[in-house]
Amino acid sequence: MSENLYFGYGSNLWQHQIAHRCPSAQYLGIGRLRHWHFQINTSGYANIVEEPAAPYSPATTRWLGPLMSGAGEDGKPVREDNERVYGFVYRLGEGDEEKLDGYENVPNHYTKEWTLIEFWPRTDDAKGAKIDIRRKSRKVRCMLYVDRNHTEDGKPSGQYVYKMNEGIQDALEEGIPERYINECLRQFIPVYSDAPYDKLVSVAIEDAMRMGVDVKKLVQEKEKELVEAGPKLEGQAMVPQDQLVKYLSSLVPDADHGNQLPELKQYTRRRAMSIAW
Repeated sequence: MSENLYFGYGSNLWQHQIAHRCPSAQYLGIGRLRHWHFQINTSGYANIVEEPAAPYSPATTRWLGPLMSGAGEDGKPVREDNERVYGFVYRLGEGDEEKLDGYENVPNHYTKEWTLIEFWPRTDDAKGAKIDIRRKSRKVRCMLYVDRNHTEDGKPSGQYVYKMNEGIQDALEEGIPERYINECLRQFIPVYSDAPYDKLVSVAIEDAMRMGVDVKKLVQEKEKELVEAGPKLEGQAMVPQDQLVKYLSSLVPDADHGNQLPELKQYTRRRAMSIAW
């Protein structure tokens, strides 16, 4: 496969973000990169860290005995770790790589590397069904973004948690193992908060909708700002929940957000992630 392939493992698991940033890109399937692990680094964004090569395990050393050379067939030390990173494989269209470079702030934030990964394609007859990664994979060469200068664990910003949670939902729907999500991503990315503000936001939204405010359009505009923002601009794109309540309340000055909260239907935010493909 000679196409320009990209392996996305962080917020670019959110297919809506990729569809907006690179409209000509195509989602192809699931990829897995062995001997690397996922992290949120000290910059507050997703990163992958390569595991160092290690000698044979003591058991393998005893089994090889006098034949033991301390290296594999390629002459390099053998890695027996079980680290892996799952992600999505996209085929990039003309100009898409340059656009992604801008969003990822290359070379100041990330650098680009190319490597072989395991690949499970999504077949046309399986659209809507999860990809079965128990099937035999094949190797493809992909471009990916790595920050080798900041490899210590850190914490994500609030806006990045939002984007990662959207990506995690897409990942689970496509067939990336839940065990990987729980063991590797959830140690950095909390589930959506059930904070008290959640209900206040719902109340403010309902009040605004009663007064004829196009809340859906407001949310879409703010989400567009969010997916447009890379590491440089992300902090300016997200509106905290308390600010959203104040903003919607300002549109509906007579709204009552006191202790008597009405029973609400769940407000479903649109998901544009898969309709593009």
